[in-house]
Amino acid sequence: MYKEAIDIYDIEQKIIYAGETYAAATRFAVGSKRYMDAIEIYQEIRKAYEQNNKKGRLHKLYTSVIILYLAMKDEVAADRCLVEFSQSCHDYLLSEEYEIANLLQQSYSNMDQELLEKAKKHHLVEFLENEVAEVLNNLDCYIDGEISSEELL
Repeated sequence: MYKEAIDIYDIEQKIIYAGETYAAATRFAVGSKRYMDAIEIYQEIRKAYEQNNKKGRLHKLYTSVIILYLAMKDEVAADRCLVEFSQSCHDYLLSEEYEIANLLQQSYSNMDQELLEKAKKHHLVEFLENEVAEVLNNLDCYIDGEISSEELL
């Protein structure tokens, strides 16, 4: 139903006015652990944010997408998004949201739970959507039963 409402805004070329609908749809999708649906919705709202130069919102959206890919254990997609988002919006590289995303990427690449905890405690996490922040707080660097490099020491 949310996707139908979003499609109506899209057809009428008034995506920027669909903010509450998008927010409700992403909250529902993330809360239901339908992360790909949430990512698809984020990709739709991304267009509106880019067209209307909403860089602060765009940076939060980018980081949210990366968090959701990590929650799905798709590090390759998360890494790809980090590169893509950094190239498409150079301001993202200078943002604190990028700092969170970069810490997440490094923590997963190095299986470094301590670095992941640092990302979780970043002060901007509280400004992400509550559902996305909760997903972030439930992330860990353990992959398919493996343990992090710190656990081996």
